Amino acid sequence: MNCVGHLCKGKLRKYEFQINNISAVGMSITTDLDFDQASLLSMSISLTGLPLPRERQLKGEVVMKKRLKAALFRYSIHFVELTNADVVELDEFLRYMHNNTFNTSILLYDDHDRMLT
Repeated sequence: MNCVGHLCKGKLRKYEFQINNISAVGMSITTDLDFDQASLLSMSISLTGLPLPRERQLKGEVVMKKRLKAALFRYSIHFVELTNADVVELDEFLRYMHNNTFNTSILLYDDHDRMLT
């Protein structure tokens, strides 16, 4: 999922990032910008998987930084300023996306490895 954000600390700077992993309390992202540890980031994430798509504005703090290549970094971001309702909404969205992204069919086999119909 490609997203857009703005660096809050210092001069406002637009950046794009790729989400590697996300939960209701934080995420791992990859981007070409070099942020300092503890930087506060503002992010806009489109929640397009819900029945009524909407965009979420989130703030996060860089809690871990790893250089992958000369101009590519991976960050662990901890969301800040979330209410309990925000956490519940993000969790519901992530569960909805997970259940609709993966094939949930179950194949059953008997004791002789024959598929049951």
